[in-house]
Amino acid sequence: ARDRIIVEGKKGFITGGSIRAGNSVEAKTIGSDMGIGTQIEVGVDPQLKARMLKLQKENEELNKNISRVEPVLAAVAQRLQKGEKIPPEQISKMKELSQSISDMKEKVQTNIYEMEQLSLMFDSDTQAQVIVTGDAYQGTRIEISEAVMTLKTDYHYCRFIKEAGDVKMVGM
Repeated sequence: ARDRIIVEGKKGFITGGSIRAGNSVEAKTIGSDMGIGTQIEVGVDPQLKARMLKLQKENEELNKNISRVEPVLAAVAQRLQKGEKIPPEQISKMKELSQSISDMKEKVQTNIYEMEQLSLMFDSDTQAQVIVTGDAYQGTRIEISEAVMTLKTDYHYCRFIKEAGDVKMVGM
Protein backbone atom coordinates (compact mmCIF):
# COMPACT_ATOMS: atom_id res chain seq x y z
CA ALA A 1 0.00 0.00 0.00
CA ARG A 2 1.18 3.49 -0.70
CA ASP A 3 0.18 4.80 2.75
CA ARG A 4 -1.20 2.49 5.47
CA ILE A 5 -2.24 -1.08 6.07
CA ILE A 6 -4.60 -1.73 8.95
CA VAL A 7 -5.47 -5.32 9.78
CA GLU A 8 -8.26 -5.34 12.30
CA GLY A 9 -11.21 -7.44 13.26
CA LYS A 10 -11.61 -10.45 15.49
CA LYS A 11 -8.23 -11.96 14.65
CA GLY A 12 -6.35 -9.13 12.91
CA PHE A 13 -3.15 -11.04 12.22
CA ILE A 14 -0.37 -10.95 9.65
CA THR A 15 1.31 -14.33 9.55
CA GLY A 16 3.78 -15.27 6.84
CA GLY A 17 4.74 -13.45 3.69
CA SER A 18 5.64 -9.85 3.10
CA ILE A 19 3.66 -6.65 3.77
CA ARG A 20 4.78 -3.23 2.47
CA ALA A 21 3.32 0.17 3.22
CA GLY A 22 4.60 3.69 2.70
CA ASN A 23 3.69 4.98 6.16
CA SER A 24 2.42 2.43 8.67
CA VAL A 25 1.24 -1.10 9.33
CA GLU A 26 -1.12 -1.80 12.20
CA ALA A 27 -2.24 -5.27 13.27
CA LYS A 28 -3.26 -7.17 16.36
CA THR A 29 -0.69 -9.90 15.73
CA ILE A 30 2.38 -10.06 13.49
CA GLY A 31 4.41 -13.18 12.95
CA SER A 32 3.66 -16.59 14.41
CA ASP A 33 4.68 -18.65 17.38
CA MET A 34 5.37 -21.39 14.81
CA GLY A 35 8.21 -19.29 13.35
CA ILE A 36 6.61 -18.68 9.94
CA GLY A 37 8.67 -16.05 8.08
CA THR A 38 6.91 -12.70 8.22
CA GLN A 39 8.34 -9.47 6.86
CA ILE A 40 6.89 -5.99 7.48
CA GLU A 41 8.32 -3.05 5.50
CA VAL A 42 7.32 0.59 6.05
CA GLY A 43 8.77 4.01 5.29
CA VAL A 44 9.24 3.70 1.54
CA ASP A 45 6.59 3.83 -1.15
CA PRO A 46 6.47 0.23 -2.43
CA GLN A 47 6.33 1.40 -6.05
CA LEU A 48 9.52 3.44 -5.63
CA LYS A 49 11.26 0.51 -3.96
CA ALA A 50 10.15 -1.86 -6.73
CA ARG A 51 11.47 0.57 -9.36
CA MET A 52 14.79 0.87 -7.50
CA LEU A 53 15.16 -2.93 -7.36
CA LYS A 54 14.31 -3.21 -11.06
CA LEU A 55 16.96 -0.63 -11.96
CA GLN A 56 19.56 -2.38 -9.78
CA LYS A 57 18.88 -5.73 -11.45
CA GLU A 58 18.99 -4.14 -14.89
CA ASN A 59 22.37 -2.54 -14.12
CA GLU A 60 23.74 -5.85 -12.83
CA GLU A 61 22.71 -7.54 -16.09
CA LEU A 62 24.11 -4.71 -18.23
CA ASN A 63 27.44 -4.73 -16.36
CA LYS A 64 27.64 -8.51 -16.71
CA ASN A 65 27.11 -8.20 -20.48
CA ILE A 66 29.67 -5.40 -20.73
CA SER A 67 32.30 -7.41 -18.85
CA ARG A 68 31.67 -10.39 -21.16
CA VAL A 69 32.05 -8.40 -24.40
CA GLU A 70 34.90 -6.01 -23.55
CA PRO A 71 37.62 -8.72 -23.44
CA VAL A 72 36.59 -9.87 -26.93
CA LEU A 73 36.95 -6.33 -28.27
CA ALA A 74 40.29 -5.91 -26.51
CA ALA A 75 41.59 -9.14 -28.05
CA VAL A 76 40.59 -8.05 -31.55
CA ALA A 77 42.20 -4.64 -30.97
CA GLN A 78 45.46 -6.36 -29.94
CA ARG A 79 45.36 -8.49 -33.07
CA LEU A 80 44.91 -5.36 -35.18
CA GLN A 81 47.85 -3.65 -33.41
CA LYS A 82 50.04 -6.66 -34.18
CA GLY A 83 49.17 -6.22 -37.83
CA GLU A 84 47.07 -9.35 -38.25
CA LYS A 85 44.59 -9.46 -41.08
CA ILE A 86 41.01 -9.61 -39.83
CA PRO A 87 38.11 -10.39 -42.18
CA PRO A 88 35.86 -7.39 -42.96
CA GLU A 89 32.75 -9.15 -41.60
CA GLN A 90 34.51 -9.66 -38.25
CA ILE A 91 35.52 -5.99 -38.18
CA SER A 92 31.93 -4.91 -38.85
CA LYS A 93 30.75 -7.27 -36.09
CA MET A 94 33.29 -5.70 -33.70
CA LYS A 95 32.00 -2.23 -34.61
CA GLU A 96 28.47 -3.38 -33.78
CA LEU A 97 29.67 -4.81 -30.45
CA SER A 98 31.53 -1.60 -29.68
CA GLN A 99 28.38 0.45 -30.35
CA SER A 100 26.37 -2.00 -28.24
CA ILE A 101 28.78 -1.60 -25.31
CA SER A 102 28.59 2.17 -25.67
CA ASP A 103 24.78 2.00 -25.56
CA MET A 104 24.85 -0.31 -22.52
CA LYS A 105 27.24 2.01 -20.65
CA GLU A 106 24.98 4.97 -21.42
CA LYS A 107 21.96 3.02 -20.11
CA VAL A 108 23.87 2.15 -16.91
CA GLN A 109 24.60 5.86 -16.34
CA THR A 110 20.95 6.76 -16.99
CA ASN A 111 19.85 4.11 -14.48
CA ILE A 112 22.36 5.34 -11.89
CA TYR A 113 20.99 8.87 -12.24
CA GLU A 114 17.42 7.64 -11.82
CA MET A 115 18.41 5.57 -8.76
CA GLU A 116 20.01 8.65 -7.22
CA GLN A 117 16.80 10.60 -7.79
CA LEU A 118 14.74 7.79 -6.27
CA SER A 119 16.98 7.57 -3.23
CA LEU A 120 16.38 11.28 -2.62
CA MET A 121 12.66 10.49 -2.49
CA PHE A 122 13.23 7.86 0.19
CA ASP A 123 12.55 9.87 3.31
CA SER A 124 15.28 8.94 5.80
CA ASP A 125 13.58 10.90 8.59
CA THR A 126 10.25 9.21 8.08
CA GLN A 127 7.68 8.86 10.83
CA ALA A 128 6.83 5.37 9.62
CA GLN A 129 5.86 2.83 12.24
CA VAL A 130 4.58 -0.67 12.86
CA ILE A 131 1.85 -0.80 15.50
CA VAL A 132 1.08 -4.05 17.30
CA THR A 133 -2.05 -4.10 19.47
CA GLY A 134 -1.48 -7.71 20.50
CA ASP A 135 1.56 -9.92 19.94
CA ALA A 136 4.67 -9.60 17.76
CA TYR A 137 6.44 -12.94 17.55
CA GLN A 138 10.16 -13.64 17.36
CA GLY A 139 11.54 -14.20 13.89
CA THR A 140 9.43 -11.42 12.37
CA ARG A 141 11.53 -9.06 10.26
CA ILE A 142 10.65 -5.36 10.51
CA GLU A 143 12.20 -2.90 8.06
CA ILE A 144 11.68 0.84 8.42
CA SER A 145 13.36 2.94 5.71
CA GLU A 146 16.30 0.57 5.21
CA ALA A 147 16.81 -0.02 8.97
CA VAL A 148 16.09 -3.65 9.84
CA MET A 149 15.25 -5.51 13.03
CA THR A 150 14.54 -9.21 13.31
CA LEU A 151 12.64 -9.83 16.53
CA LYS A 152 14.62 -12.03 18.92
CA THR A 153 11.86 -12.24 21.52
CA ASP A 154 8.10 -11.85 21.57
CA TYR A 155 6.69 -8.36 22.15
CA HIS A 156 3.25 -7.29 23.30
CA TYR A 157 1.23 -4.12 22.72
CA CYS A 158 3.93 -1.89 21.30
CA ARG A 159 5.06 -0.04 18.23
CA PHE A 160 8.26 -0.09 16.26
CA ILE A 161 9.83 3.12 14.96
CA LYS A 162 13.10 4.17 13.37
CA GLU A 163 15.32 6.07 15.77
CA ALA A 164 18.98 6.97 15.26
CA GLY A 165 19.24 4.67 12.24
CA ASP A 166 17.86 1.60 14.04
CA VAL A 167 14.46 0.05 14.50
CA LYS A 168 13.39 0.46 18.14
CA MET A 169 10.48 -0.89 20.11
CA VAL A 170 8.59 1.72 22.12
CA GLY A 171 5.55 1.48 24.32
CA MET A 172 2.15 2.66 23.20
